[in-house]
Amino acid sequence: MTQMWMFQTPELRACEVLSRLPARFRCLQHNDWANANKAGQPADSFLEGPCFDDQGHLYVTDIPFGRVFRIDQSFIQARFKGEASVEDGDDAWQLIAQYDGWPNGMAMHRDGSLWITDYRQGLLKLSGEQLKRHAMRTDSSLTVADPPLTGADPTLTGADPSLIKPEPILLHRLSESFRGLNDLCFDRQGICYFTDQGQSGLHDPSGRVYRRFPDGRLECILQQVPSPNGIAVDDGQPALYVAVTRANQLWRSPLLEHAALSKVGVFQSFFGSSGPDGLALDQEHGIVVAHARLGAAFHLNRKGAITHVYQAPGESASVTNAAFRPGGSHDLVLTESLSGSVLMVNAARAGMPLWWES
Repeated sequence: MTQMWMFQTPELRACEVLSRLPARFRCLQHNDWANANKAGQPADSFLEGPCFDDQGHLYVTDIPFGRVFRIDQSFIQARFKGEASVEDGDDAWQLIAQYDGWPNGMAMHRDGSLWITDYRQGLLKLSGEQLKRHAMRTDSSLTVADPPLTGADPTLTGADPSLIKPEPILLHRLSESFRGLNDLCFDRQGICYFTDQGQSGLHDPSGRVYRRFPDGRLECILQQVPSPNGIAVDDGQPALYVAVTRANQLWRSPLLEHAALSKVGVFQSFFGSSGPDGLALDQEHGIVVAHARLGAAFHLNRKGAITHVYQAPGESASVTNAAFRPGGSHDLVLTESLSGSVLMVNAARAGMPLWWES
């Protein structure tokens, strides 16, 4: 008799703190973003959007203060090898961009530019040339900005004027503003997929998913989504994955090249007062799902079963996003946004190479 396939108990793995946002970049204060998204609680940061470049440097966004940071690859490598402590990481952080926006997700383009989904402004980028020029600086004083003053625009309060300012790619669709962009990814053809989340939810399932072709064409491929968040494309299937936060689900759809999506379904369901956030694919067509309220990331296999749980330290942790180190590594980083930390863990399966790596 053929044995019936059964679910297995997931393996629990504890995450460690890779590094924390240094104190010189923190200033606890009320701001418009926190008033709307953190129940009015003051915030000194909210880290999201982890993204590696071809040198192994890690970029993260700080949404409420319009900032993008780079964490040096040598420290990250030493930390995963156990050759550096959390405290050694303070000097590894560089502030590279600060502007009047709310940067959320990031993805590296093959041309070396860093694309940003900005909740306030739309689709932006930091050019490869800008990033190279900034990386060549040797004066560390140019990378440290004074903390934003309470109640003031953080772009006008002590930030070094030589910090990079992003360039616009797409600020609207047919003259209509976006609801509030959240996350993005690229497929193997360089098509950019991004989510337009805004404040949508079960009460107002008006979120959308778009794809922008390299020639500039824009298509809305999914509508009426209750809070589309993280997004990933698996070209090997091919399939599109969308984290639907307020429905507490991960959606999956076969990906059709020249048509709207069809047969969109629920790949996995979760629970909690919030829901799934950022996504990262592995080489075996599984996917890591960061969950903002359960304080963990869930590693699903290609069938959708949870095989591993990567638990953040602390009971109130908010794990918002995930990214594998380049080169088919098992090294996985997670943003823990409430404490302003980046976590690390050895994942069960290696990360799928991204478009710019191929």
